[in-house]
Amino acid sequence: MKLKVLERIPSFQQQVEKVLTEDNRIGYKKKIISNFSWWTFDQSDLFEREIKVLNLLDKKINNIYFEILDLQEKEFFIEEIPRNHSCNKEQKIYLIIELLNVFRKIQSLGLDNVNFPFIVENLVKNGEKAKIEKKLLEEIKTIIKKWKDKYDSFNCFVHGDLDLNNIFFGDCKISGLIDFEETIISQPQFDAVNISWSISEALGKNYYDLFSQKFESAFKEKLIPLDEWKRFCLIRNWIASCYLERCCSRATKERAKKFIFKLPPSFNF
Repeated sequence: MKLKVLERIPSFQQQVEKVLTEDNRIGYKKKIISNFSWWTFDQSDLFEREIKVLNLLDKKINNIYFEILDLQEKEFFIEEIPRNHSCNKEQKIYLIIELLNVFRKIQSLGLDNVNFPFIVENLVKNGEKAKIEKKLLEEIKTIIKKWKDKYDSFNCFVHGDLDLNNIFFGDCKISGLIDFEETIISQPQFDAVNISWSISEALGKNYYDLFSQKFESAFKEKLIPLDEWKRFCLIRNWIASCYLERCCSRATKERAKKFIFKLPPSFNF
């Protein structure tokens, strides 16, 4: 496949180029250059993860054309889906609830099983290695223990970075999903609360409230409170940033420098 590069897009996990094919299709050429994940740190094969998920979702949820360009070099092409604005905001809420229900039916992929004990062990181990403040490690352990005690141990497909920018809507349905570098088998609450954050920021409080109500009605459980999730993400991302800065290779650190947090989160919560 001959591709003309139109634009290079910053990323430290991948080399991403917006490209034009010989038959005038727009898409993205991706090459995995780092196996670092915000969930599993450097313990996963992100190329294998992405291709497994694309194959799994092909024609089930996704209508995205993809093609492996070079297996050895971990390069692949994904065709761009035009964003369709025919869905109104309320329809998007209902479609996202349906999507989360589909995810709950996918419980085995050969992907990383990132359950509550794994999260604690992984964050504490890598936090200690990166010399994170002990108070922050204790705080994130407390948050996760609270979730473990409150939510059952049911694990399923979790996109891992589910927000409105990674969902394509068209003709009142979801026509595609992208960005599976963080996909895991884990607690379904993680996708739900992450997309609720995106809904809150992009669509406003009324639609966040509507999503929360529909989620509770559909799954008979309340969402993780958004302030707790934001706090968890702040500390997790600080641990990851320090790990990248202090424990990874110079090349990885250089690629990641635009994504690394420079200051720790406040101790006040």
